[in-house]
Amino acid sequence: MSGLSAVALMMVIKWIRPPELNGSKPATTLLSRLSEIWKKDIVLMLLSSVLIFGGIMSVFSYLATFLIRQTGFPAVQVTMILALYGVADIVGNLVLAKRVPNPLDALFKRLLLVLAGSLAAITLLGNEMWLLPLAVAAVGCCHATTGLLMGIDVLRRAGSSAQLVGAVNVTAINLGIMLGAMAGGFLIDHIDLRYIGLLGGSFVLLGWIVRTRLQPLPRMS
Repeated sequence: MSGLSAVALMMVIKWIRPPELNGSKPATTLLSRLSEIWKKDIVLMLLSSVLIFGGIMSVFSYLATFLIRQTGFPAVQVTMILALYGVADIVGNLVLAKRVPNPLDALFKRLLLVLAGSLAAITLLGNEMWLLPLAVAAVGCCHATTGLLMGIDVLRRAGSSAQLVGAVNVTAINLGIMLGAMAGGFLIDHIDLRYIGLLGGSFVLLGWIVRTRLQPLPRMS
């Protein structure tokens, strides 16, 4: 990954040039641009990103360990289940990308409830070797579609500040990944591995609650 990143950096240095400055455009300071982030809906949206991806990664980070220790799946089958997660991720993206709803708030909220239920099902179905892969696939599919809808939601809510807010949203997602992995590790050390699905579902449910406080977006023309 470091090598590929270095190649990408060289390509950016060689081929990417900053746009020419428009003298008629008023200059903006960093503080004025950052102030755009502190609008209520933007803050709530970023907080939901932290919680949603924290929930996903609190489970995914330890999914292989869960499958081996709690269900008794052999290593080969664990690899196949993780591959199923990836396939479901791709399918979810392909299906939703063909028709993104307008507006998307209602679908987004329903999707988060399905994601929370699917994560919780990993704990509840931990001993059901035939049903558990379906729950894992559902999480993978919801993971993909959640990421896609979140990216579109950021662009629509941020308006002219989409570039900056989008970059901060990526930071929020990475913060959620870190916090989710830490929370999952804490749960495993101090409570029990089998409850990671309930932990992830709780995170996502909190993200859903936060998103219910957002103002609905008008239909895009």
